[in-house]
Amino acid sequence: MNPSRCYGCTYLFLSVVAVVGWHDLDNSEYDCWPLEKPDELNMIDCGGLEMAWVLRPPEKVVSGEEFNVIYSVTVNDEFYQWAVEHNIFVHRSITGAAEARRFCEQHECPSNWKDANGENCCIHHANIHSCPMGYMKAADERICGPWIPDDGRIFTHTISTSGKMTQTNWTAKVVLFHEGLTSLIAHIRVGNMQVALEAKSTVLPTISTVTLFTCSRRVCVKYYVARAAMGSIISVPAVNSDSNASCVTGLSSCTGMPTSRKQLYTHTGI
Repeated sequence: MNPSRCYGCTYLFLSVVAVVGWHDLDNSEYDCWPLEKPDELNMIDCGGLEMAWVLRPPEKVVSGEEFNVIYSVTVNDEFYQWAVEHNIFVHRSITGAAEARRFCEQHECPSNWKDANGENCCIHHANIHSCPMGYMKAADERICGPWIPDDGRIFTHTISTSGKMTQTNWTAKVVLFHEGLTSLIAHIRVGNMQVALEAKSTVLPTISTVTLFTCSRRVCVKYYVARAAMGSIISVPAVNSDSNASCVTGLSSCTGMPTSRKQLYTHTGI
């Protein structure tokens, strides 16, 4: 077999694998795309820009509970020259690496993030997107790409921020609601490119607590029953009351109980 043809076949195979990126086959958790018309296959080189989780999303979260994430954005010394050569910056005054560095590291962005764009701010967009994986197939999506819009119900985005490259660490507050596995991305835009850093969290059901009473002829015992997020049920006696009154079980309390009674309280961590 011709060695050159064999080498060409290997190169083609590696090219196909490379487009899959952090979502499947390698250890990198971030990828870069063009700002215009990004899709699952048209990832681009990041040119020396890197993203990483400083405080990554927890592996398990309870539906409706808020948590913080922190992610870093850094560039190496070669990034600015690469960015100029690949027309990443849209600002007309940026013609070389020195101007690009000055723009990203010294130029002040608008105070209102809504006014930030590629002309007046280096990182002109930064936020967190969430994609419940159970809904991805119905949305005809395979990965939580930055092109999936915020629909206000299932696929959600946190409020955007903007700033200099020297900020390094970026913080966001996140709340997830849909139970099951959720893909989250930290998403930024720099000039004509965008970057997404991915992680996954499992969203657990909300913990609910119900008060129950177990009653005999003279005594009612009050229970706090907690249905935990993992699906287990814990019951703890909380009140023991002496009474000559009649009692009923279920969600109601005992009726006709005298005002003078002995109560034993149990403090729990539920």
